[in-house]
Amino acid sequence: MRRLFTALAASAILLMPFTASAMSAEELNNLSSEAQTAFFAGAIGMAMLSGTPQRAQCIADWYFKSGTAPGEIAQVFEMYKNKPAAGLLKVLIDRKCGKLTTQP
Repeated sequence: MRRLFTALAASAILLMPFTASAMSAEELNNLSSEAQTAFFAGAIGMAMLSGTPQRAQCIADWYFKSGTAPGEIAQVFEMYKNKPAAGLLKVLIDRKCGKLTTQP
């Protein structure tokens, strides 16, 4: 499973503009659905690869299984249109699954 997310993340990075990390939520919403899918695949995949296995499972459960993630993301992106999309997604993930901490 980890290999799949690594491949998805690498693909997303190659498909996205180099300024993706600074892309606002509104700019992301204006992209094609394919580009949005690539962005989220990369961002979620990278978030799952960093941190503990428990955090990765929490992210996967929230994003892929809960059914609430799309609505929550859309609501936050609408409220904070001019904020960086990647930063907003990180805040949502941190609230759902705890902040990323460095391991000794």
